[in-house]
Amino acid sequence: MDSRLNAFERRVLDLIAHGDTDDARVLRAQAAAARVVSRSAGPGYGADFVLPEEAPRFASRDARVAILGGVVEGPNGAGPRVEGAGFILHIVDGQMSMLEGIGGKAWPGEPVLARHWYHQRSRDGLRVMPG
Repeated sequence: MDSRLNAFERRVLDLIAHGDTDDARVLRAQAAAARVVSRSAGPGYGADFVLPEEAPRFASRDARVAILGGVVEGPNGAGPRVEGAGFILHIVDGQMSMLEGIGGKAWPGEPVLARHWYHQRSRDGLRVMPG
């Protein structure tokens, strides 16, 4: 398995890291340094990350960020299509630890974000709150 973030993971994380806030900058830096240690697709999607110890950390040590929804399909529209997918970024000890895609019964092995929307969005950009 390639340990770099794939195009789908980079796109979702870029959208979550919108704006020019400290949290958005931390997420962009973490995404640039992250390595994927496991990835799964089936009923949902999951990617587990590991970051170097020196990577910047969020002030909120443990949190879940669930601000993004979308439509997921396979490359060139092939494979199962997931309408109303949701994305949850799990933060543990100040670092992103897992990106979870929820919704639908089956996800394509190589997902593509065909369309997206925000469930909630700060005017200034990403704000990570404990929770």
